[in-house]
Amino acid sequence: MAATTPIDRTARPAPAGEPRGFLSILDADPDLADGIPAADHPLARRALARPVHPVGEDGVDAAALLSGEGAFGLLVVEGAVVRELDLAGRVCTELLGPGDVLGGVPEDALLPVPVAWKALQPAGAIVLDARFTSAAQRWPALAVNLHRRLLEQAHRSAVHAAIAQLPRVERRVLALMWQLSERWGRVTPFGVEVDLPLTHEAVGRLVGAQRPTVSLALADLAREGALTRTVRRTWLLAADSHGLVR
Repeated sequence: MAATTPIDRTARPAPAGEPRGFLSILDADPDLADGIPAADHPLARRALARPVHPVGEDGVDAAALLSGEGAFGLLVVEGAVVRELDLAGRVCTELLGPGDVLGGVPEDALLPVPVAWKALQPAGAIVLDARFTSAAQRWPALAVNLHRRLLEQAHRSAVHAAIAQLPRVERRVLALMWQLSERWGRVTPFGVEVDLPLTHEAVGRLVGAQRPTVSLALADLAREGALTRTVRRTWLLAADSHGLVR
């Protein structure tokens, strides 16, 4: 979900690594306020006004933001972030956007997998730390809503994993685009347009296929009229093409 209140930015762009401005978590993500008494909303918004940090760009490492005292997660409030997991030289990626939570990497994992975050679109996140925990003690609905959000995020990850298991790459690509359209798509007279700058290589990493195979799959989908690239370099899904994912 996109922020409903603009980020309070300075007149000039912030230097690399510095916060872009301030934004209340509840203005960035109004659903987290569900269950908080309306009379408490102004106080809760002020209590949860936090710096917005760039993520995955200008050398900013999400892990560094998570190393702060009391930090347990990053709430993405704008843009799109690619999380890359490198296992034995094979890179698996996941796309995260506003409302998603980035977490740290377990230090005691028996199978260590290096993780990196990159910005697909200029992305900003708010650190969830002791201030959020304190607010959740006063307004328990905050913790309930965040937990619900994490369950929704886990479901999307499971669907993404299922997409990568489809036997035909063109169906994987089509299913991926429909999943992404739920958050980055808009309905047009010509179909559903997904405004994400995904290269063939990036699509391949998202569906578990090599770039040449993805290029062939995209060519087949374009011939079918199911998925095409627009002059604006966005992706256009035919309105009824989701029925081809089977």
